[in-house]
Amino acid sequence: MTEFKSAFLNKSPLGEHKSIQRKLKILRNNPEKAVKMGLSTEGQGGIDYDEISRLEGQLETAKKSHNKNRSEEDIKQSDEDEDAARGSAAEMNTPLEAGGYRGGGVGDYVSTADLYQNLFNKVEKGTREQIDMRQGSKKDKDFAAASAGMDTDSKEYKDLYVKTYGPIKPS
Repeated sequence: MTEFKSAFLNKSPLGEHKSIQRKLKILRNNPEKAVKMGLSTEGQGGIDYDEISRLEGQLETAKKSHNKNRSEEDIKQSDEDEDAARGSAAEMNTPLEAGGYRGGGVGDYVSTADLYQNLFNKVEKGTREQIDMRQGSKKDKDFAAASAGMDTDSKEYKDLYVKTYGPIKPS
């Protein structure tokens, strides 16, 4: 269990509820175990209704202890805190309030339309390049059509290759 979680649960009244509910469950369902644990003084092994009644009262008290209605003073304080927070947020000079994101300026409005247009152009260009790469280039298609049926060792094939792609550079 984390440090925060254990600290939070120690402050929560729910832990007390659980322990009371566990005791009630044992008293109702397993009277012999309740006697062994010291929860019940019923010597006959029967259900200890007095103890069950007492624990049910404790459970109700525990539940009521944290279901308090907020007072008018608490509501007023909460409203004041919200108003103060709203005011401080409105006083911030964010780039959006300044009129544009460019430079995060605090002065006059600076249009960001050209930045977005540049972004869209780059995305479009990249998309077109990917499509062309997947479909094969026009050169490849033209070469494949013209060289169909040729022997790859023939002079005619090699001349067509050089004409289409240029001479092969020695490595």
